[in-house]
Amino acid sequence: MKLQAWMPLAALCVSTAILAPAAQAQSRAALVELAQPSRPFNDSANGSASYVTVGPGAVGKLGVTAITLSNLGTTARTIFVFAPVMQNGFSCGSTNVIGGSQPRFYVVVPASQTVHLTYPTPMVFPGVGGQSCVAFGSAANVDITVNGFVN
Repeated sequence: MKLQAWMPLAALCVSTAILAPAAQAQSRAALVELAQPSRPFNDSANGSASYVTVGPGAVGKLGVTAITLSNLGTTARTIFVFAPVMQNGFSCGSTNVIGGSQPRFYVVVPASQTVHLTYPTPMVFPGVGGQSCVAFGSAANVDITVNGFVN
C-alpha cells in the first residue's frame, strides 16, 4: 500500500480519539478556546473628591478589560486606581473605603479629555475582605466606566 500525504494526519486524529478521557481533557486544555465570557461586567460612576468604587462585590473576582475616564473639568486630574478595602458592612458602589491593595496605579486625565485603558489580559481585582471592586480616588468631575467579566 502506498502511503498518502494525508495518512499520518489521519493516524494522529484516530490516535487522539482513542485516548483516555483524562488525556483528552489534558490535550483540550492546551488549546486556546475563543468564547464570550459567561458573566460580562459593565459599571459606571461619577467620580468624587474622595473615593468611588465599582464592582460585583462578593459574587466573584473582577477581571477588568477596559477603564474609561472622562475628565469633565477644566483642570487635569491625577486619579488613583486601586483594589479597595471597604469599611465593615459596606460593599462596592459605596465611598466607604478605609484602605487599598494591589493592583494600584495612577492615571493622569487632561482637562476636558478622555483616557481609555485596555487590558488584553484582564487585570484581576480578586477581592479584599470579600469585596471584588475597583476604586478611584481624587476623581472629582470624572466620569468612570469599567468593563470586564466576573469569574
